[in-house]
Amino acid sequence: TLKIYAVMAWKRISKISKEWVIVLSTYEKRSLLRFLLIYLGSIYTFICVLAWMFYTIEIKNLQENHALKMQNLASSVTTRIVTAHMSHEETLLHCLESLPIEKCFVLPPHYSLGLFDAHQKPLHVSFDEPVDFNQKFYRLNDSFYYVDESAQGHLGIHFTVIKQHAILETLTQLKYQVLGYLALSLLFATALGFVLAKLFLKPIQQEIHTLDTFIKHSTH
Repeated sequence: TLKIYAVMAWKRISKISKEWVIVLSTYEKRSLLRFLLIYLGSIYTFICVLAWMFYTIEIKNLQENHALKMQNLASSVTTRIVTAHMSHEETLLHCLESLPIEKCFVLPPHYSLGLFDAHQKPLHVSFDEPVDFNQKFYRLNDSFYYVDESAQGHLGIHFTVIKQHAILETLTQLKYQVLGYLALSLLFATALGFVLAKLFLKPIQQEIHTLDTFIKHSTH
């Protein structure tokens, strides 16, 4: 009879031991899940906000750089116009009548030029899109536009408009660059999260092992 009670007690203790291990294992998984949700959710949000801010700043810097370059081109064109008018040079007028306007002012590739009078009437223009003379620098579709008024009526020209083509390609490259940095940052954050989760659960695993060992030894 004593032997029977001992066997029954051993089975009961073994059952309790297994139940404790299962409960602790479930708690461990829930702790891991909660930690990862909180950590990854917060760090993903933070990284995405930083990426958006970086992209916004880069777009602004890109526009400022292009505006400065187009301003220098407009200044060069205006200087040529004023010089030709003041020195009564007819070479420029003959060039405008016989050659594309960009060649007369030696503009780089992907740039077009438009010369308008004081009433915004086109005099020599190499593009068809309408110009917004109320803005000094703006973007329209795939192009940047810069409007300069420093010609001041020399050779009948009041507005000098510089147009730069193929802006979408540059913007697309910048977008892919930011997305690449974003993907690498998220990947690194995810890997770091699992490493931290492992360190976070290590004390819990040790406590589970200690408790499991204690229960097993107490049955002997």
